Amino acid sequence: MKQLKTLVAILALGPFGAAAPVLAQGLESDTLFDEHIELARAVSALRATRGSQVALRNASPATGILPISAYRDQVLNSSMAEAELDAAQAYLGGLPVPTRRAQDIRSDLEGTRAEITAMRHRVRALQGTLETTGIRNAAQIAAAQQGLAAARLLAQALRVELTDARHYERAEAEVSTLTAEVATLKADAQSMLLAAAQKDVPEVLQAEVNRLLGLPDGPLSGEIIHTYSEF
Repeated sequence: MKQLKTLVAILALGPFGAAAPVLAQGLESDTLFDEHIELARAVSALRATRGSQVALRNASPATGILPISAYRDQVLNSSMAEAELDAAQAYLGGLPVPTRRAQDIRSDLEGTRAEITAMRHRVRALQGTLETTGIRNAAQIAAAQQGLAAARLLAQALRVELTDARHYERAEAEVSTLTAEVATLKADAQSMLLAAAQKDVPEVLQAEVNRLLGLPDGPLSGEIIHTYSEF
């Protein structure tokens, strides 16, 4: 998947909007962070930047702002990838499921094309015999022409079947790729949160961190508000 370069707002929940006001005194007093003071400082420092890249660059590394910033971005990337995955799965679900793989259909189509070539030569040979010798074999010519017509119809049906099967398989591959990508992004995000906290983070605390940072719980929805370069 192409590098994600957009940040999507969750309707009324902006990354640093009213739902997640900045606490001037930081989060050290929040009992949820009692055993995660480093994480509290990092989250407070990131929230204090209010989305300013300048403030982020100027923030002291001692605050732990860089790992938590990387975690935030990775969660956003993961949520955007999840949204793409949901769309890809919905698209795949709307396609007719082929009864066989594209390579098998292609093999049949190639065989049918070879038969068409042979039948075409057969019809021409029979017609040539009639012209040169005057010997009429109407039954053989008619049978050969009927066989040729049937083979052409079969080839046409196989081409349609092959197109549909390839379409489905491409969509299936996209779902597989996005599924793996989402899993990787989520795993990377967890590693980044661990780096920011310097210890394991309970699920309830991670949920609070996500809330404080205005992060989505699941695939992103809403409208694109600006690019990463502007954030």
